[in-house]
Amino acid sequence: MLREKASDDRHLALFSFAVYGLVVFPKALGYVSVFVETIISLNFIRRK
Repeated sequence: MLREKASDDRHLALFSFAVYGLVVFPKALGYVSVFVETIISLNFIRRK
């Protein structure tokens, strides 16, 4: 009984981390891409 509860808790934790990764990492990658585009545009403006 106790092993089944531990196994269920482990599966729930893995599922929650997977959902968290699907939600947070695309947002973080979006912020990184916006930051990179800003740096590139600032470098382009500075070269003119």
